[in-house]
Amino acid sequence: CIFCRIRLSADALRKCKECPFVAVVPERLTWKEQQGGKGHWLLDGEKVTDLAQFCGRVYDIPRGKSGAPEREVCLRIMAPYVVASEARHEVRIIASSNGREAGRPIGRPVPFDLLMPAAAPPLVDQVALETTTGEARATLHWSPPTEAICD
Repeated sequence: CIFCRIRLSADALRKCKECPFVAVVPERLTWKEQQGGKGHWLLDGEKVTDLAQFCGRVYDIPRGKSGAPEREVCLRIMAPYVVASEARHEVRIIASSNGREAGRPIGRPVPFDLLMPAAAPPLVDQVALETTTGEARATLHWSPPTEAICD
């Protein structure tokens, strides 16, 4: 889990639109600004139409009594499961009109590295030596690293 404290300035809050959200995205994701204040997201130079393809889940910024997004909140975010640990990720605040369509980024991203636990050493189940042929045989098994629990 990632515990994320968010503090939005008055200026950042104005840029958030109605339903801003927080997402964990690959560091390679970039925002391409266009004329007229619009833009789009790129991943490795390719235009992205749906952030859900690679960020899994988004986290709405809670609303206050007035109905506007809170200026200061703490969120618990699930870290993505990755096979290749060399891929960096970022926590980003993203403006949105409806909580689903990604608009421009708000503020700076917070990059982080995921360090996956190493596998335990293998256990030997069986070792056999065939005396007539001289062949040796071993049966090994590995247990996957235990998963971290967020609760």
